[in-house]
Amino acid sequence: MPADPKQKREVDKKYLKFIRQHSCRCGVGCMGVVAAHHVKTRGAGGSDYETIPLCVKHHAAVHKMGIETFQELYFINFDREIIRLLIEYYIKGGLK
Repeated sequence: MPADPKQKREVDKKYLKFIRQHSCRCGVGCMGVVAAHHVKTRGAGGSDYETIPLCVKHHAAVHKMGIETFQELYFINFDREIIRLLIEYYIKGGLK
């Protein structure tokens, strides 16, 4: 058994649907449908609860330029957005 077993990724399809119902967090020059952008990739064990809504254009842009550059360019803080969305989801009764 490995010394540090891989942690199981948190999956919540209802939460991802909730995220996709929001508008893109950039709010300017958006194009296409909204996707749930995993801030920490699913392959790296990223949780569905660590996602933000981004349109197709901005979702591609964040992958191309990197998280830090994207946040600076669009004046957005992914951690704050994740917390805001989790609070909203919790208040609406999603996390039980």
